[in-house]
Amino acid sequence: AAIGRAVTIVDAPIEDCAAWELARMTRERMKDHYNFGGLDREVVKLTNHSDLYHLVVDLGVKTLAPREWLTKVVWKTVDEDTIIVCFEDAEDDRFPP
Repeated sequence: AAIGRAVTIVDAPIEDCAAWELARMTRERMKDHYNFGGLDREVVKLTNHSDLYHLVVDLGVKTLAPREWLTKVVWKTVDEDTIIVCFEDAEDDRFPP
């Protein structure tokens, strides 16, 4: 499994950055998703600190079936300056392969 870490400086409150990252179902993001071949996009709330993202995209290649991603995201506020957000591939009976 791939593991990565990114650190950056953003001129915005930490809450705004986390909210933008976790707001997957905004009208703007839904419009972009469908404009770029998106067939389905769904978020399932698992707990107060985790979601399950389901995406289906048609890549526009006739010989390829639409691609599907299922990703779990978990977040935790460490202190007033730190929020940790982790993403991982997931399997869930609500979205069979």
